Amino acid sequence: MAERVGKPHVVVRVATLDDDPGMSPQYHIWTSHNQPWLSYEGLAEFERWQPDRS
Repeated sequence: MAERVGKPHVVVRVATLDDDPGMSPQYHIWTSHNQPWLSYEGLAEFERWQPDRS
């Protein structure tokens, strides 16, 4: 997990959690690199960064 100083979010990389973190994803970024069969269960998707990223 990565935290950025002054940012309200954290980055969780695939396969880094052993237990349920008690939170859910808000959106998916860098979806332009995904496999066609990957599904996001109705969450927002962004081909690169989310629009409000500064």
